[in-house]
Amino acid sequence: MLKKTKIGNTISYFRKKAGLTQKELADKLFVSDKAVSKWERGLSYPDVTYISKLSKILDIDTDALFIEEDKSIVSNWCGMLYLPNGVNSIKFSNKVEDKFILEIIICYYLLVSINNILIICDGENYKFAIKFIKKFSQYKINIEVINVKRFSGKSRSNLLKNFTDIMLIYDLFFIYGVGLTSSFQRAMIDKSTLITLFNPRLPLVFGQKNDVLNMIDTKDYSNNATILNLFNGYMVIYLNSIKSVNKCSKLINTIESVIDYELYSAEEIIKIRQI
Repeated sequence: MLKKTKIGNTISYFRKKAGLTQKELADKLFVSDKAVSKWERGLSYPDVTYISKLSKILDIDTDALFIEEDKSIVSNWCGMLYLPNGVNSIKFSNKVEDKFILEIIICYYLLVSINNILIICDGENYKFAIKFIKKFSQYKINIEVINVKRFSGKSRSNLLKNFTDIMLIYDLFFIYGVGLTSSFQRAMIDKSTLITLFNPRLPLVFGQKNDVLNMIDTKDYSNNATILNLFNGYMVIYLNSIKSVNKCSKLINTIESVIDYELYSAEEIIKIRQI
């Protein structure tokens, strides 16, 4: 169920980001500034007839920002980035536009308010990740970086003992499109054993803990997951070469210049999602 305070905080945040006063926003919507004030204070909802126009004025993804997660469900989920020995020549420390690739991947978890994240890797990725996650120490985000050699047996069981489900990412990719958060959420509440998205499939799986771990152990990511074709108009780039990273950088630069909004900033998402 939507919380009035969640919507109010969202409207307030993006109104100020757009440089609008409450009255200026109200005039654009043909409502009173008192109505906008009540929305932002969590005293009432905006009528559904205003949401589409509101999203356009404030550049809000309505699916992502007006759907309130069931926190009891999200708390059972662990976000896992599993990259033993790397998967290609691209590293966490490579930058896409002005962001490290690791930040973009972490943002996929934050979009659905998963704040318990395991990064399993080694080599240069391990050293970089250890330093990078320090930026999250001021937030209520629990990110652990685990060397691949430690991720087995009793150690693995202890790390995952409090979780029933895993959102697994096993390669590096960039995806952009309206409603991405709600697509992830639909996969999380689906009752199938393992869910992946898009076709050709993303290196992304949602599922029960034991099923996901079995997939990792058998190294079989190709045949065991149900595909949910939820995507229309999405842009996907697999980050597996310098050429693809440069292509992604140009895409992000173009999008940000049009929407005047910073894509995949962890700090921005944490503020918006109130993690």
